[in-house]
Amino acid sequence: MTTKPYKYDEDDAREPQRISEPAVSYAASRSAASLKLEAIDELMNIFDTDRLSRAVDFLRTLGREEEDLMPGGIPALQFTKEELIAELRQSEEDRQAGRFRSSEEVFGSLEQKYPFLCE
Repeated sequence: MTTKPYKYDEDDAREPQRISEPAVSYAASRSAASLKLEAIDELMNIFDTDRLSRAVDFLRTLGREEEDLMPGGIPALQFTKEELIAELRQSEEDRQAGRFRSSEEVFGSLEQKYPFLCE
């Protein structure tokens, strides 16, 4: 792989960098370490404490793999996995015992209760 040194003016404080042209040309994926450095650099350029606090809170939510949160820290899932499994088991028991109503029965009762919505 060819790398080319790019030189800057003498008054430029940056050190010369080597750029891998194939990586840039083909948009090769960046490493986790370089992405972390970019994130830190972006955070260092935020001077408003409110915006910085929101950014840190957002980053913390990204780190939580177990907990899916919507904006504002609201849980995206209404139930835990265990609660869903228990509810599904109860529903299956109700179905097998005949404790259910068909959709036609449900819609029929709604039409009787709220006829003005069916016009």
